[in-house]
Amino acid sequence: MIYCRQATVQDMRAVAELHEKCFSGYFLTSLGIDLLEKYYTEFQMDSDLFVLAFDDEAEGEHKLVGFLMGYYRDTCARSNFESKYKWQLFWRLLKLCLCLNKDAISRCFDK
Repeated sequence: MIYCRQATVQDMRAVAELHEKCFSGYFLTSLGIDLLEKYYTEFQMDSDLFVLAFDDEAEGEHKLVGFLMGYYRDTCARSNFESKYKWQLFWRLLKLCLCLNKDAISRCFDK
């Protein structure tokens, strides 16, 4: 049976892991699991709409199977994330650029 509940900060690691599994080709995924967790934490703290879906019959435990995140256009979550973790982002983007990651190079030029 699927059930939903409001996300907490403690859930953000599981959200990041699910993101990594489902969106392996997405740019945010290339930042790594630790930065993904921090990214989603910023949105969770800034939003009232962050809902998790669990399957209580999956493998005999409550398994996270989805999430829904909503936020206002003028949210500060992304800028908070970028300012708090700017050095981690810098080093990660530098590494990706040196590996000729096209998305990273494009985003660096955009910034």
